[in-house]
Amino acid sequence: MIKPSISSAASWSAIFACVAVAAAPALLALTTFSRTPSLTNYLGFAVPILVAETLVLIAALISGMRPVAALLRLSTLSQIAILIWLSALAYVTIAVAPFGVAARWFLMIMLVHGLFALALVDRLSSSWAGLADRLLLAAGWGALTYCILAYGLLWTIRDANQFNWVNLGIGVSNVRQLAFYGLTCAAVGAGLVSRFGTPMQSWASPGNFVLVVVGAGMCIWSGGRAAAGGLILIILFAVSIAPSGRRSRAATILIIALLAGTAISMIWLPNEHYGLPRILNSVQPNQNSVDEFSSGRMAIWIQTIQFWLGRPWFGYGLGQFKFLVPTAQLTYTHPHNAPIQFLFQWGLVGTVAVLVIARRAIFEYARTIRVPGGSAGKIAICLLTGHGAMSMLEGNLFHTYPVSIVILALAVLGSQSREAQALPADDEDGRRRFSLSG
Repeated sequence: MIKPSISSAASWSAIFACVAVAAAPALLALTTFSRTPSLTNYLGFAVPILVAETLVLIAALISGMRPVAALLRLSTLSQIAILIWLSALAYVTIAVAPFGVAARWFLMIMLVHGLFALALVDRLSSSWAGLADRLLLAAGWGALTYCILAYGLLWTIRDANQFNWVNLGIGVSNVRQLAFYGLTCAAVGAGLVSRFGTPMQSWASPGNFVLVVVGAGMCIWSGGRAAAGGLILIILFAVSIAPSGRRSRAATILIIALLAGTAISMIWLPNEHYGLPRILNSVQPNQNSVDEFSSGRMAIWIQTIQFWLGRPWFGYGLGQFKFLVPTAQLTYTHPHNAPIQFLFQWGLVGTVAVLVIARRAIFEYARTIRVPGGSAGKIAICLLTGHGAMSMLEGNLFHTYPVSIVILALAVLGSQSREAQALPADDEDGRRRFSLSG
């Protein structure tokens, strides 16, 4: 495979970006951990993650990115969609959102996310071309560091009687959100395992296996059925996109990793909210109603949709759900379902605009499943599959960290779609070949 020529500035800026991405989760854990956790300790805006996104933007600027030029390089349709989305956001923030302070804070976060996405798409299509797998690996090892650090910190206070073991305050506001990091860890490892096919095929492969084991363990330990579902889908997709000659080996490795992670997760369960017993109990068909089976989500979804129908075109703005929807009980910040969340906060106009902006990545997702390419595309697919599945029941597309990871995965696929005809692909035996058709 021909390696791209990378200038010194671009090389160092890419390394800087990788370090920022890898370090952010651990910093979030350290800055939010407390023996007496509260939602304020969570730093609901996940400052270390936003700082990391800003540092990636700075790295992109150092390597030659020019924001206006980067925007102009996008297709006309994407430019129009971005303009519509930003205009809709500004309108609802200024003229509609009844709790303007929250709307403005979340708008600023959304703008940071947007610049982060622009920087990634621009650089991965130019001076950082060929480095997508390194950025994704940095995200995986960052999540791994968080998982080990968070587990270790919680272990040190395992005998604390007054500790709130549900609202942890260690980079998460609820124990289920530990799976944000577990899914990221497992998805990166699974994507790499599907690429290499056997744990001893390259020097990095034992590390890939460790990523899946630790990530799976954290997902199961979190006690969330949505996380378990996302984890299983990651494994299924990783096997399906592996070269046909390697699928059985990849499946064996990933199943062993899943079993090992599940076993590790059972070593210490702080209470009934954790681990495999909680997951199994939550899917038992012995609840009295659908709403009870969904842990109250059904009532939240119905009421949120009713609110959205009152303002279907532009929604209510960012950060308003907690204050407007009665079933949120001034506690829940999102409806625990990504499509309903988007419609409530952005309306049809904003939601469709975002889908248009992300269309390249969506098309590339479908193409890469049919014609698997390199490791970066496979990792991105696993990340989007896992977080997308979990977001149907949780807040993966609301909270800052998983949104950042999803943006990274979408940017990788979006940048690859521009050069899809020239990307090397795998034949059925896993050998490299170049697709020059078209």
